[in-house]
Amino acid sequence: MIAFDVDGTLLRGETVLNAQPYTADAEGRFKGNVRIPADAVTGRHPVVVRAANPDAAVVFDLKISKELPLSGAERYDVTTNKLVQGLYQVAHSEASNALFVTAAVGRPPVSQSELLKLDPVTLEVTARVTPAQVEGQTDGRVYAVYGVAVDDANGNVWVTNTRDDTVAVYKQSDLSLVKQFDKGVLPHGRDLVVDTKDNRVWASGFGGGKMVAFDATTLEVVQDLTVASEVRGEEFGPMALTLDRAAGKLYSVGLSTGEVVVLDGATGAVDKMFRFPSVNGGIGVAIDPEGRRLYVAAQGSDNLV
Repeated sequence: MIAFDVDGTLLRGETVLNAQPYTADAEGRFKGNVRIPADAVTGRHPVVVRAANPDAAVVFDLKISKELPLSGAERYDVTTNKLVQGLYQVAHSEASNALFVTAAVGRPPVSQSELLKLDPVTLEVTARVTPAQVEGQTDGRVYAVYGVAVDDANGNVWVTNTRDDTVAVYKQSDLSLVKQFDKGVLPHGRDLVVDTKDNRVWASGFGGGKMVAFDATTLEVVQDLTVASEVRGEEFGPMALTLDRAAGKLYSVGLSTGEVVVLDGATGAVDKMFRFPSVNGGIGVAIDPEGRRLYVAAQGSDNLV
């Protein structure tokens, strides 16, 4: 356990970790750099912060991860191209023979964001668009783009506007805006997946356990679900989405609970929900339908289950 004491000293047991005591500014903030002890084990370490006048204490986790060098690159032909800052997600379209990439820089108000269309071989930019400014705002913020998915059946690209709780649709051909949905349709939107079998586009909203389905043709909301966590006192916050197209099942993983939900892609009904106790900060999910395996990647516990 690590303790941050009332005098600004950071302690690991009885060992002082900071050469000079930390002093908070007028707004109560402080920052500093600490060298991780050589004998510190990987994992999550509780840090206890204690204050006086008035007395208070808070505990937060400090995660120590292994340093893992890249490996296996020699087995691939690698093409690189410097694009823009803040790259977020990428989706490949077979119909357009293109990659679609989202980028957004900084915290709100976000004024720098782009949707890029790339040649999948050379990675050269063939088209790009900056999202429209958010109505009613005077700070230059735009409908910044984060999650992305391609609908080859209708020639569209779907994106989540995470900071503004909504989604938007662009044409694959020239990245012209097809529809900007109203704010609030998807609280803190994260991921998108296109279900061509049922003509739906599913989106996950981290805020409030939301899963929203849109008609891929009419671009209207057809289902708005709230998935409840089965962990007492917790909220299911869906992150990544993946689709088992043959079985018609939609999967998502919750960030804070380690839960995975399985939905019926046609009806939106919860088929099952289960939890991985070893997962902390579940963020990625993938399905191997042939091997009947589900994979979950966790950023908090640094593991793949």
